[in-house]
Amino acid sequence: MQPKNITFGYLAEKKNAKIKEIPMPELAEDELLVKQEACNICTTDYQQWLGLREHQGYPMAGGHECSGIVIAKGKAVGDTYQIGDRVSVLYDYCGYCDECKFGEITNCENKRQFGKNYSKEFYGIFGFANYFVRKAKSFVKMRPTLSASEAAFVEPLSSVVQNMKKLRIVPAPEMAIQPNMIHYMRLEVIGTYASTLEDFYDAATLLNEGRVDVSKLIETKIPLMDIQKAFEIASTPGSYRVSVVLNEEGNKE
Repeated sequence: MQPKNITFGYLAEKKNAKIKEIPMPELAEDELLVKQEACNICTTDYQQWLGLREHQGYPMAGGHECSGIVIAKGKAVGDTYQIGDRVSVLYDYCGYCDECKFGEITNCENKRQFGKNYSKEFYGIFGFANYFVRKAKSFVKMRPTLSASEAAFVEPLSSVVQNMKKLRIVPAPEMAIQPNMIHYMRLEVIGTYASTLEDFYDAATLLNEGRVDVSKLIETKIPLMDIQKAFEIASTPGSYRVSVVLNEEGNKE
């Protein structure tokens, strides 16, 4: 039986994380209903909790490093996803603007990264929710034996993947370099931000094949109902990833 309501954590204001319940939206033909298991607290999340990113807006139903299990699917989804599949969430994107056509989904012209894309009241993509409905294209399938907290690393790992692609490394580079070398040798300094659609799928492959092990990066696991405590721990210097457990299954390895 499908749940009638969604329970989720959100930031009401600086250093004030709360829990709220809303009705379950109707499932569209191109959407999946996912029983979300875990959502790791990103630097972006806890910095807003600290009051350092208030430009993103309140109330913020944030969290984007999340994973869960498909429990229902729309009739247009087809065989790509099956009930019981473990999935991880990608950035939200429209899929038809010029940026999306080139895979630059972070720059989607119709979906704001921290916009009110799922609610008229709340910003964010409801990562800290025990259930949620999203477009099937906004997921990637994960290995079922991977823990929910590890599967949630697709988004941050995708950023690393993009960085490595742009480095274009050929021997091992030295860390120290003189400014004159950049000047006279016309060397490039490259900046990167976020991920392309290809980066997300590459990151999922690295996790699914066990080529990248993120298990040691998970500091601790905190239940959704203690999300305020989770933010307190995540914002403590020295912590890396605190994983918010959204359903009981998310705590299993």
